[in-house]
Amino acid sequence: MCPKPCSCSPSLPPPILPGLWDVPPRPHTTPSSRSVSVSVSCTALGLGSVPSQTMQDNDLPDPHIIVDLDLSANALSELPPNAFVTYPHLQQLKLSRNNLYKIAPDSFVPTPLRVLKLSRNNLYKIAPDSFVPTPLRVLLLDDNSLVSLPYDLHLPPLEELSLQKNFFESIPRPVTRLLTLRAL
Repeated sequence: MCPKPCSCSPSLPPPILPGLWDVPPRPHTTPSSRSVSVSVSCTALGLGSVPSQTMQDNDLPDPHIIVDLDLSANALSELPPNAFVTYPHLQQLKLSRNNLYKIAPDSFVPTPLRVLKLSRNNLYKIAPDSFVPTPLRVLLLDDNSLVSLPYDLHLPPLEELSLQKNFFESIPRPVTRLLTLRAL
């Protein structure tokens, strides 16, 4: 069930890094103990939309779950609602180096995302409900065109947030309400 034209491989848990990542990562959630966690790489393929996994593809072990999806360096410009509905177990999503300027509310529903990388895009505005309901812990928004964040932006209890290389004049108000934040 590897989405075409991407490549897939078994997913390994991330290494424990000093500092922020001293706490061992939570094990990948699996629907059954026989499931195989899979990483999907769709990097630099010129994709203009999110590829879907289909039931006709038979090149992955069964049962399997896709927990990591890399769509970096493509031609994505916007994310519609339910863009990742065919990835219900997705925990890490890399969308860096695209042309994203718009993220619709509910784009990430129903995924259990923990890491979302949106660096080096063209985001200038974020909708208040863009990141709910997700259990995000890491959100990278650096090197975009953000000037402000909505006052009523709903952010999950993030542990790491990167806003570097944007156009903020001060720390955005929604960030000051993050009590769980360990790295900014």
